[in-house]
Amino acid sequence: DAVRAAGLDVRPSGAGRGWTTMGAVLADAVLQRRNRYEAVVLPRARAVEALRLNRTSDVLSALDDDSLWTALYNRAVSRRTQFAEMAQALDAVGAETIQELAAALADKESPARASLRSVKNVGPKTMSYLPILCGVDGVAIDVHLRSFAMRAGLAPRGDADWVSKYKAAAAKLSVEVGALDRAVWRHMSSAHARE
Repeated sequence: DAVRAAGLDVRPSGAGRGWTTMGAVLADAVLQRRNRYEAVVLPRARAVEALRLNRTSDVLSALDDDSLWTALYNRAVSRRTQFAEMAQALDAVGAETIQELAAALADKESPARASLRSVKNVGPKTMSYLPILCGVDGVAIDVHLRSFAMRAGLAPRGDADWVSKYKAAAAKLSVEVGALDRAVWRHMSSAHARE
């Protein structure tokens, strides 16, 4: 009811949400924390995507290349460190391609999950967001999705419960949960920007 009342467009955009290079997946994952997506993350991830760092080994080879850091356009040492450490974590477990990463993330007990979680600033939100960046339909609970659900009258709960609620709502609306996630996120982030 809240989705309909807000007039959210939950139709699939056809564009998909995943990136085509490992470099862009990592850039998006690293930059999403405390940055505005449309203004900061998206253009920088697109610039990294243009470098064609298709595999984890390509990312590792580019770590000393100024073109990567120019595309990422982030001077924060912590972001650069996280980017490099995430690539090293994936290399350590043999996750070379986006498809391999998506498959590894689908297994809740995979070494890739443990390896990535050992990297500073890679928390539950990033872990739920990574499959989406790999093109897997999903929902990544954040402040916007929590706020929308609570405004709809749901009591605060843990992220796993929120995921279940969003999946149930998507099923009831006969849409992909990713389309619902995207619509709610855009609606709430634009509402937040207006406040």
